[in-house]
Amino acid sequence: MSADGKLHVDAVTSHKGTFMFFPKMTLLWAALALAALSPAAWAQREVSRHKEHALPDLPFGITSFGAALVDQQLYVCAGQRGPAHAYSREGFSDQFLRLDLRSPKKWETVGTVPRGAGLAMVAYGGKIYRIGGFEARNEHGQPDDLHSTRDFNGFDPATGKWEALTPLPRARSSHDAAVVGSRVIVVGGWELRGTEPTIWDDTAISADLSAEHPTWEELSKTPFHRRALAVGEARGKIYVLGGMQDKGGITTTTYVLDLATKKWSPGPKLPGAGQFEGFGGAAATCNGQLYTTTYSGKIWRLSEDGQAWQEAGTLSAPRFFHRLLCENGSLIVLGGANMETGKELSVEMIPVTSARVTSR
Repeated sequence: MSADGKLHVDAVTSHKGTFMFFPKMTLLWAALALAALSPAAWAQREVSRHKEHALPDLPFGITSFGAALVDQQLYVCAGQRGPAHAYSREGFSDQFLRLDLRSPKKWETVGTVPRGAGLAMVAYGGKIYRIGGFEARNEHGQPDDLHSTRDFNGFDPATGKWEALTPLPRARSSHDAAVVGSRVIVVGGWELRGTEPTIWDDTAISADLSAEHPTWEELSKTPFHRRALAVGEARGKIYVLGGMQDKGGITTTTYVLDLATKKWSPGPKLPGAGQFEGFGGAAATCNGQLYTTTYSGKIWRLSEDGQAWQEAGTLSAPRFFHRLLCENGSLIVLGGANMETGKELSVEMIPVTSARVTSR
């Protein structure tokens, strides 16, 4: 921590390549912005600059993946490995990886999973749960044939096996999820249907992970359509942060779901005004506080009254379509990518126990 009381990350590692999902129907302005990038921004290249306190790099660059923590074991699942906008079965990862944080020497392969991206993953009761995502049914060089899935699977580290659970009510990808008590809450996303029109999801759904056979129920209709958003929990409420809208492009606005009343209300707008702020962000609850990281590289913490975001630090390698987790009072930032530097291999632990947050 620096003298200004803010957190600063010391490791930067990059991998050039894919970092987001823009299908053909995405707004024209976004496509034009991407087209303005230099050819080098689309190259496949990996560079590592290790510094003090960094955990081992991911073995490959990845975006739109799942990540979760169980018993000081960090798990990473599936995701997009291929070059930008080149979607194919081969371009999606089928790797299920683990890093032991008690002795973090190297990543190990636990097994394989269905190839896919745009999924959510959470942990509860010593198990991991993989939720939704999308798959490519086309081979490399063929026209995109992308389909969201209804997959809901649980992994038990004690047995090393996955179990198929009650499928989602409808296929969903590019969503996010958070656990409150024993319940997992899923919000946002859409259903990709190959050549058929995409359907944006407008429901928040929930399943009780403490049940022997978790089943899904609809909590509430959402007053928005969003994907590539972040979902987090604070004081028993669900916060939906940013994302891409079905109309209006990227947004930094937020919504709050009161689980007691099942009512939505506007939340505090994410700070920052950059072109990609709010898009592909990540969120995690740590020490009872909700944190989020946005494309600018800022780390934000929700104020005690839930009415504002306070700046808590700055990443040295800004990224999006990454994951943010909490382990023993430290934030863990991993994966994702940046428009300028490409995919990030770096995995960083950022202590927040004694952080002094400075209001903007």
